This record gives sequence, structure tokens and C-alpha cells, in this order.
Amino acid sequence: MEQIYDIAIVGAGLAGSLMASRLHEDHPEWQILLLEKEPAPGGRLRATDRKKGLWSYGLNAVSQELYEFIDHSLRMNPETPDLDDLLAHHRKSLGVLAANKISTTPLAESFSESGARAIAGAAAARDWTLIDELASRVKDGKKGEQAFASSWKGTRKNPSAIALEHLSRLYGIPDVWSTAAKDVVGKVDEFHKTATIGHWERVCEEFLQKGLNAEAIDFRTQCRIADASFNEDQWQLTSTQGSFVSKRLVVAQNPWDAIQWLPKQLWPSKLVSVPSKAKPVSVVLLTDEIETKADLPDVIIVPAEGVQIFVDDSSITMQATLSFELTLSAPEVVKAVKRLRRARKKLLAAVPELKVDGDHIALLPVAWSQPLAPSERKMMAKLQDYGFQGDQLVFCGDAYGPHLQGDQNLIESAIKACEALS
Repeated sequence: MEQIYDIAIVGAGLAGSLMASRLHEDHPEWQILLLEKEPAPGGRLRATDRKKGLWSYGLNAVSQELYEFIDHSLRMNPETPDLDDLLAHHRKSLGVLAANKISTTPLAESFSESGARAIAGAAAARDWTLIDELASRVKDGKKGEQAFASSWKGTRKNPSAIALEHLSRLYGIPDVWSTAAKDVVGKVDEFHKTATIGHWERVCEEFLQKGLNAEAIDFRTQCRIADASFNEDQWQLTSTQGSFVSKRLVVAQNPWDAIQWLPKQLWPSKLVSVPSKAKPVSVVLLTDEIETKADLPDVIIVPAEGVQIFVDDSSITMQATLSFELTLSAPEVVKAVKRLRRARKKLLAAVPELKVDGDHIALLPVAWSQPLAPSERKMMAKLQDYGFQGDQLVFCGDAYGPHLQGDQNLIESAIKACEALS
């Protein structure tokens, strides 16, 4: 007889793993099915583990608010270790690689005269008052809805504008000039709140352990969903590992992935416009495993290539921020890969003691799931009441909510999803 699960969760990144844990705590009698397309949990927050065929995306930093929410959720199970024991450290330093050397400044000062000087020299530092004045006007509620280009009092050739363009890519903004000024300031604030990095896949494993031990969670890896249907109060999921039936469904994938298998007619009307009309921000990545460590800043900008480099305890990840792209063969992606390779060559020349291996190229179509076009931001604002959560279908993750800060969306969508299912 075919098993009917009480709930199925698609996606075992941080959102899906956290939902599985909280639902098991709330409903220990439920049989929970957790499906993940990768070989292990963790999603885009994962670290490099070549034995498992996993590579870091360099996007493994979370905000203090999300850190505290995770910590609170872990403490529901007294047997789990403290969160601090599972994590590496806080990002603190920013480097700028130019002229075969790396200059370093505190990461907290990146959006300041200090950061501007490191990127574009003394002229950018002197010129930075233009940026500060604009940011102050936006925070005072003046002209924040306009595109940055309309609010900017200088020219695009101003040294501070050049520094800002390089910084904006670090913040997840491929084109600062077409982005609303208030959203540029918002992304800056978000970046400086997301400073805690570590092995989040271990946190995901801890979330699942209690339910796995109780045989209440059935966790399937390398299981890709192909289709879903809803008939007679039951969900039918078709996957690479066969078909599954569940009474309830949690979508813990971003909407641009989920729309590939969850038919549009099954989406809440308020939410379906997100994957249909909005576009996320993509990144192209080149990741290497560190063989011989060197003293490096946590984050490095390579202005000549428009590349950011993220360093953790096991790998370095070169990153190029792009507007939405779907394939590695896209012309802009091909160009980005060349820039990444040049940036790596420059890094290794500047730091000869650093030895790396791997050369893993990847495109992450949805790196930042908060659209930046002004019309799309208005559409996302309509999600504020979380009215798209139902008693048989809920959504959880950093795309599901009105906030520019994805971590806040994840927290609120998880809370609202659990409430809707209870």
C-alpha cells in the first residue's frame, strides 16, 4: 500500500531543514517527507566538500536576526550543540586587489570614505560626500523611489561613483544606476547585517537529526521533482525517485525553481506573479579548494575585473554578479567566466604562498531572490500580509515576503507557514 505522508517539503536548504525541524517539534506524530535535489542539505549556504561533490557558492553569510532565529530553533532540541560550535567566524575584513597587491580595510567600513579610498583612491574618498548626502536624503524619505541615476548629483565618472559600482556588485546589485536609490541603501544595510559564515550544512543536519532518529523524517537526497498535482485533498509528487503522496506541501525552493514543477494554477494568485514577472539576480562562480592557506581578507574586490572573491576556511570563490541568466552558454556568462579566471590569476600572483585546486565553474541563476526593478519591488510589497500561506500549501524562503533583506523573509515565512499548517 502506498504511504501517505502528513507533509512533504521540497528543498533541504536552510529553509526546508528548519521547517522540517519545527514541524517535527510541533507535530511529532507526523510523517515528514523531505526531498532534496543535491547530495546533501545546505542549499546555497553550503561549504565546499569535494568528497560529496559539493562546492561553495560563497554566499554563506547570514544576518544576526537569522542567526538568532536559527539558534532559538536549535535550542528546541536540548541534544543539539551550540550554534557557535558549528560555525567558522564573522566576516570582518575587505581587501582590494590592484597592482599586484591587496590593501585591506574593515569590512564594516566598505561603504565609506575608507572603502572608497581602497577601491578608487584618494579622489574617491574626497568625493564620497556625494554618496553620503544621497544616502542621508533617502533615509529621510526623500526621492528614494527614483532610480539611483535620477537621484545622483554627480556624473558616472565621479571617482566615488566608480567605487560605488564595484561595491554594488558585492551587495548583489548588477546595475546600480537603474536600481531605486532606497533599494541601493537597503542592500548596503543588508550586506552589513549578513556577516556570520560557517558550515551551514552541518546546521541543517542538526535540524534533521532528531526527526531522523525518531523515524519521523524520510530524507531523500538527489531527488529532483518533475511535477506536482493536487486531487482529493492530496498532493501527488513525481520525482526522479518515483511518486510520493502527501496531505500537505511545503515549497522551500525559490519561486523560479518551483515554477518548473508546480503548475501555475496551483499557486496562490498573489504569489504566482513573482516567478512569472520578476527576475532575480544571478552570479557566475569559480570555486577552488584551498590546499595551502595564506593570510587573506574575508572578502576581496578585484576592480579591474569587476569580480568579488569570498574566502572561507576551505575554499575561495570568485564571483561575478549579473542580471538574470539561465545557462552557462549565455554570452554574458561566458564573458564573466573569463573575468573570473583573470581575477584568480591575479590573486595567485599577488599571494604566491596560496595554493588552490578545483576550478569549479557554476551559474547560480537565483543568487539573490529579491528583484530590484522598481515595479517588481512594488509587487513584492504586496506579499506583506503573507496571505499566500494556506493549510495545505505553504512557501518558505528568502524570496517569500516583502522585505529587501532575504533573511527577514525567511524568518517570517517560516513562522507564518508553521502557523498556517497548525
